[in-house]
Amino acid sequence: MRILHLTTYLQGGAGRIIYDLALEQKRLGHTVSLATSKTEYPGYCNYPEYLDGLRSAGIPFRLVDSFFKRDGGSFAEAKKQVSELIKRERPNIIHCHASMPALAALESICDLGQEIPILQTMQGWGTNKTEEQTKQDIDTMNQISHVVAVSNASMSLLVSLGLQKDKISVIPNFVSPKTTLPFDDTDYKSLENKAKTRKIIGCIGSLCSRKNQSLLIKALPLIDHSIDPLTLALIGEGKDEAQLRNLAIANPSKHEVLFLGYKSKADRFLPLFDAFVLPSLAEGLPLSIVEAFRENVPVLCSDIAEHKEIIENRISGFLFNSGDARSLAEAINEIILLDLPQRDKITSLAYDIYLKRYTIKRVSDQYLSLYRKFFDKSR
Repeated sequence: MRILHLTTYLQGGAGRIIYDLALEQKRLGHTVSLATSKTEYPGYCNYPEYLDGLRSAGIPFRLVDSFFKRDGGSFAEAKKQVSELIKRERPNIIHCHASMPALAALESICDLGQEIPILQTMQGWGTNKTEEQTKQDIDTMNQISHVVAVSNASMSLLVSLGLQKDKISVIPNFVSPKTTLPFDDTDYKSLENKAKTRKIIGCIGSLCSRKNQSLLIKALPLIDHSIDPLTLALIGEGKDEAQLRNLAIANPSKHEVLFLGYKSKADRFLPLFDAFVLPSLAEGLPLSIVEAFRENVPVLCSDIAEHKEIIENRISGFLFNSGDARSLAEAINEIILLDLPQRDKITSLAYDIYLKRYTIKRVSDQYLSLYRKFFDKSR
């Protein structure tokens, strides 16, 4: 099968999903190509390791302007380049990973007079969309072949906004098996030494209001005073870093906060954590939770709908009241004080959930089945 992926950017967890899926499809013998936006903006970019990996795998890709900006000139140029890609690559399926690439694909095949199935995966719904942008994106999704949500909560949201129910299904995200390759990182070595004498709680994700790392910093002074000093390791880059650093200074406690920045292999840090914490206000299906499941690390998350689909409180992980610093502090108390049998019981169940739902083979098979369904319909 000839598969063309279109995305705004290859970055973060969503970028890794697209990258790993493309590599897996190439490994299975399919012809895969990709396009992503060229011009980068603060907080929006293509991670070099993804582009380098595509080159190494022999997957052709094109940088276009732009699937990100909605202005007419930029989008018109992107659509022109998508038309050129379609004529060159002759895809059997176009798999988009945001609504603007889907719109470019939709208008391109109309202009070319071709019938090519277009699928779109909705990794997460932006919290800053205007009413006009929401309408445009839902209208686009109602015109393409099918939409994939990564969680039931995301599917329900899209239907509530006007997406036709028969247009959408759920395929969760996945994480690849853990790697055993050597890992040389000075921050890792430093944190490894700290882990010998103190508990480490970690958070992985872009430093932004949606991920809500500020709540973690506010919760530290509220942790039970009987708990020994902890280290909070924040892994990720983002526009809120300076604000979070200032917040840490304004909320002093006996617990330290480390800003480790962006790490291309952030999941390698997970085995150092006594708990992985994600206080997000909104999500699609965060890979970091599933990676923690894979690494047998207890997980603590805000009780938003997307997290509750993955975690059963005190069974496969822990939940706290979203946006509530005291609730988060109390949950940290509980998770840090777990004895070994309690910890093992929770992490073993979480690991089983990873194997049953979130492996690359399972998710890749689901996508290929969907591709074939709509490809067969178009013939």
